Amino acid sequence: MKRPLLVSLLIALTVGALLFGAFPPHGVRSQTVRPVAPVPVPITPSVPVPIAPSLTLPRIDPLPSIAPAPRIETVPLSPSVAPAAASVRAIVPGRGPRAERESLDCSVREFSCAEACDPLPSGWTSYRECVRYKCKQVDENCLERLAQELTSRQTDSRVTFNVECKYPYPIQIAFYSQDRNSAWPGNNMAYDIGDYKTHHYTLTCRSGEKICYGAWPQSSLYWGVGMDNRYACQNCCAQCDGRSYSYVLNKE
Repeated sequence: MKRPLLVSLLIALTVGALLFGAFPPHGVRSQTVRPVAPVPVPITPSVPVPIAPSLTLPRIDPLPSIAPAPRIETVPLSPSVAPAAASVRAIVPGRGPRAERESLDCSVREFSCAEACDPLPSGWTSYRECVRYKCKQVDENCLERLAQELTSRQTDSRVTFNVECKYPYPIQIAFYSQDRNSAWPGNNMAYDIGDYKTHHYTLTCRSGEKICYGAWPQSSLYWGVGMDNRYACQNCCAQCDGRSYSYVLNKE
């Protein structure tokens, strides 16, 4: 009888203990905290990220420096080149060949003797004849070039003097430019008048040029500017303008 009772008591105690553990007082349930094992987190290997190349600015070249002008070197003549003077022939005493320059300036500016033919004086039919007479000492090639230069000039202006002489003796007359050293016929020559007729003298001159006549007998009498343009005069000059002028030389 006692044994079943003891067993029932043990069972009751066991059940009570279990109930007490399952329902602690004040609603707190006893719980055994177990240590939480760390969860292994897989380590993702880092992926190497390529570094972006830095922006490289284009290099600015410095301004090109201006090179100095090339220096011109003077090259000495080779000893084999003969000097220019070697081509000039020596002057032979007497009437020998004339020395000629290599680069002769065959122009009226170079030879003043040709100025006497500009404009063409009366009595000459061409510039070639006039230059050959006035410039006898000039080389033949230059004479031709002088004549061509004078021919090409604008010297076609003319003036005409109509002169009537009432003096009973022969006289001479010439015409003188008042703007330059030129005369008609020139070369210390003069026109002869030995009658009472009207003589016509057409002169080739420069346009606008002032020309005066001078006349004289063998005595001290004179008309106009006289011999060699020595005197002043009134109403004895004309303008080179293509017109005709008339004059009368009285016997007084």
